[in-house]
Amino acid sequence: KEGTKVTGKVARIQPFGAFVEIFPGVDGLIHVSAMSTDRIRDPRQVLKEGDEIEATVVSLDLDKKRIGLSMVKTPQELAAELGKGAVFDGIVDRIETFGLFVKLPTGARGLVPSAETGTQRGVDLKKEFQPGQTVKVTVLEVDNNNGKIRLSIKAAAEAEERAEFSSFIGANKQVGGFGTLADKLKGALKKK
Repeated sequence: KEGTKVTGKVARIQPFGAFVEIFPGVDGLIHVSAMSTDRIRDPRQVLKEGDEIEATVVSLDLDKKRIGLSMVKTPQELAAELGKGAVFDGIVDRIETFGLFVKLPTGARGLVPSAETGTQRGVDLKKEFQPGQTVKVTVLEVDNNNGKIRLSIKAAAEAEERAEFSSFIGANKQVGGFGTLADKLKGALKKK
């Protein structure tokens, strides 16, 4: 059924896709557009005959005896790979008045709402960010049902500042420093 993960061997490659034998005598088709999130002109860029692959059943037409397969992860699968609080370097994909769409290294895309960009309210985001720009983002929320991912640039910057402050404090702790007056009195009383 649709959504099922299957493994199979690439039986034939055509200019429009690859036929994969998922059971003896049962082939599914991976269209060239379902092989990668990147644009591919020739299926041979990704696959060769005899390759063992894993794919997802995306369509079934029992009347025509056709099975559509995809090697591209669904938004839900991509979202499930992300953990809340994870920090990534993402690429600004699209800029809207309500926020930024950012592509993550996993291939997933998420939304940075305008309130989470770290800019002042009402600022024109197209003047502050450029498509293709790298931004550090924190995953705020992942909705595994619909694959929506909410991100924050502001939270990533705050986490980075906290980490830098902690390392600064840790590096500057003095062993046996001045101490408090109470510490000095305790030490003096112990000596007596």
